[in-house]
Parts: sequence; C-alpha cells; structure tokens
Amino acid sequence: MFGLEYMKELKKIIFSALSLRVAFLFGLVSLIHVDSAHAQMQQLTNNKSKKPSYYNTPYWEGFKLKHADKCEEALEKLTPLAHQGYGFEDAQHATGLCKLRLAGLKASPVTKKERQDLIQDVDFKKGIEWILRAANAGHFKAQASLVSLYADNLIPPNNGAINPQETLNEKTYDMHVNGAMWAHLYLTNPLRLQIGAPIIEEKKLKKLENNMSKNQWLLGKELARNWFPVYIK
Repeated sequence: MFGLEYMKELKKIIFSALSLRVAFLFGLVSLIHVDSAHAQMQQLTNNKSKKPSYYNTPYWEGFKLKHADKCEEALEKLTPLAHQGYGFEDAQHATGLCKLRLAGLKASPVTKKERQDLIQDVDFKKGIEWILRAANAGHFKAQASLVSLYADNLIPPNNGAINPQETLNEKTYDMHVNGAMWAHLYLTNPLRLQIGAPIIEEKKLKKLENNMSKNQWLLGKELARNWFPVYIK
C-alpha cells in the first residue's frame, strides 16, 4: 500500500512539474510571438513613412523639382530625359507642362489678350509639342492635358496635328473635331482603363463637348477610332 501511495504522489509531482514546464514554454513562445509581431508592425510603419528607394534616384529629380514649382531647374533634369524618346513619355509630358508654366499659363481662366500672348510664346509652343509627342505615344495624362488646352482654346493653329506623320489640310482640319478626338482617345485609353485611373479633366471634357456641335463631336470620335500611336525614338 505504501508503495502504491508513493507512486501516486510521485506521479502527481511529475505531472505538476511537467504542467508548469509546458505553461512556461507556452508563455515564452507567446511572448516571442508578440515581440515578433510588434517588430513586424514597427517595420511596416517605418516602411510606410519612407518613400521607395527608387524615388531617390536621379531619374526623379526633375519631377520633384517640377512638383516644387521650380520649373527652370526641373527642365535641366527633364529635357534630357524627354529627348530619350519612346519610354520617356512621363518626362515629355512633365517637360511640356513646365514649358507652359514658364510661358505664363495659370490655373485661372485666361483673358483673350493673355490667350493671344500665350499661343505666340515660343516656350508655350514648345510645351504643346512635348505634350503632343507624349499624347501621340498613348500617354493618357498627356491626352488629358490636351483636352484641357483644347477646351480653353489654347492650342495654336499649327500645333494641332493629329499625329506627326500627317500633313494638315486646311479644308478638312477642324480644331473642335481634333479636340473631340483627343477627348475620345483619353476616355478610351486602354492603360487608363486597365489601372482604373479616374477621369481627371471631367469639367474640361464637358466644356469641350459644349463648345462644338454634335456632328463635330461624332467626327472626333471617328478620328479616334482610326488613330494609331506614334513612337518617336
């Protein structure tokens, strides 16, 4: 009897010791897991506050200067990139916008006198050319910029070519129709639709459409159907 009682007590002691050990190990694992989760959350927070490393490469310097409204400095960085041709449409578009800004284009509506001065300005014309180059390559933001410019009647007559391969015919060329073409190209741009980019010039689109007849709007749509991208190296 004494042996049986002793064995029972020994089992209880061993079981209690094992239970304590298991509880200790479980607590230790839980603590490690919490510390690990905390470290991961801290790392995620730090990563969110930091911009991607590629953003600090020389490629982005011109864009950062442009967004800081330092267009003269930005153009020193952007123009060489824009001249690289195909694949550098972002730089071409940014170069064009900077040129327009330096020419005096502002966000508020321009007067008739300001419009005349702008469309005769060399920087302004160059800016339109860069934006057209990017838009002709299918850059949807550049196409949106053209929509805005057409809506405000700010495209110089000799800057409205459908694409660089075509020669304008004064009898068939219509500024409104060409503006409608860019509007339809922007609205149906495959990349814009693929990434779900919102329409950024909705008011200007409506203004452009209201400035023309229904027939002109439909002719622009037809031009858009027959349009093809042009990539300049």
